[in-house]
Amino acid sequence: MNFRLTLLISTVAILGIYQNAPAQRPSYGSSLSNGEVTAFSQDPQGNLWIGTAHGLNRFNGSGYTWFLASGEDGWLSNDNISSLLWDSDGKRLWIGDECGLGYYEEGRFAKYNQCVFDPVTRILEPDDAHIIASGKAGLFRFRKEDLRVEGSYYEDGVSWVKHVLATRGGEIWVGFTRRDSTFLSILAPDMVLREKLFLGMDAPVKGLCEQPSGTVWIATADDLRCRDAGSR
Repeated sequence: MNFRLTLLISTVAILGIYQNAPAQRPSYGSSLSNGEVTAFSQDPQGNLWIGTAHGLNRFNGSGYTWFLASGEDGWLSNDNISSLLWDSDGKRLWIGDECGLGYYEEGRFAKYNQCVFDPVTRILEPDDAHIIASGKAGLFRFRKEDLRVEGSYYEDGVSWVKHVLATRGGEIWVGFTRRDSTFLSILAPDMVLREKLFLGMDAPVKGLCEQPSGTVWIATADDLRCRDAGSR
């Protein structure tokens, strides 16, 4: 059985489990489930979802709802959260954790890690129809509708990369370090490499940010520089 067919069968099975799984029964508390906060995301109702090293928390302004891992279908499968993202249509909370990629929708959790593997360190939404997840095997572009993989990018140093930016023009900017050398890869929307820049030695990327004007700021351990998105 080839790799893509295996992914398709696994996705269908996962979605089937999700549809039949009971909703998770959360716990309630006056504080976070754990003090080591790793990720934030806000849902359309204004609730703040907080990932920690031990559990997922929802804060409604007055109290916390805890979601803790369980072996039951439809429940959170791992407590060590590394990335959170509510998608633009407000239907799903995408979750990266120590064991892979998953999502929360209508009170139920579903898991999908057949491609990116564990852990998932970064999730972003380049457009309304796709998400990108960073894991051991690099960056993968998924179609949100059915979790079909539609593109990927990998080279030495890109495993579990955290500093990834989706520009307004659709490019994906990736900052990574390989053997003390720091690089910035600029990918097309389909994850094909357009350009790779050498940023220096012993100067890992610390952050990427795009202004409304299209200027991308690149923070490294040594300096702060900028470049117009789309310029070559």
